[in-house]
Amino acid sequence: MKNKKDLLRLGLMATGAVFLFNPTVNIIDPLPDLIGFWIMAYAMTAVSCLSERLYEARRRFVYLAFLEAAKLAVFLLVPGATGSFVVLMAFSFAVLEAVLFLPAVSDLFEGISSMGIRYSSESLFFVPPSAFRRKKAERLLKRLSVEGDAQKRSAMEKKLEGYKRLRPQSYLKTFTAVAFVIRALGAVVP
Repeated sequence: MKNKKDLLRLGLMATGAVFLFNPTVNIIDPLPDLIGFWIMAYAMTAVSCLSERLYEARRRFVYLAFLEAAKLAVFLLVPGATGSFVVLMAFSFAVLEAVLFLPAVSDLFEGISSMGIRYSSESLFFVPPSAFRRKKAERLLKRLSVEGDAQKRSAMEKKLEGYKRLRPQSYLKTFTAVAFVIRALGAVVP
């Protein structure tokens, strides 16, 4: 029986991401990105009709799958190529992947966030503050109310409100972009 709680197929998207974020050394990729991009595109098939951002992300992941197929064909059809040709092709494909991948990831996170906000009261990426941070802030708030310092109390209330509005979505997008750039550099740096 299918898991009804994973309507966005986030588990399948995470599986596709495992294929994407493995280290690539020169042209050797232990888990082919072609499979990862197809898994990501397949995972977004059901929800891509609900959000324009997710539709664009899915379309870009399909293009990336075709680009990876072309990359694989180039490297398999030219086995006796010199080292400089391999580096040039790896660099060229890394640039083309970046042109498609970075907007696709941005659209993916924005689409998932908008879906979470549209169909629930909070964003899907909302992370409540830890119990330790919340208790610490509440203790300080009580102490400040006893001391009667209104300015410090309002500053602490703003800080406590800030804990409620954490946006790990931007952290995830940044981490994904940095990981992709590092991975692309691993393919072209000897």
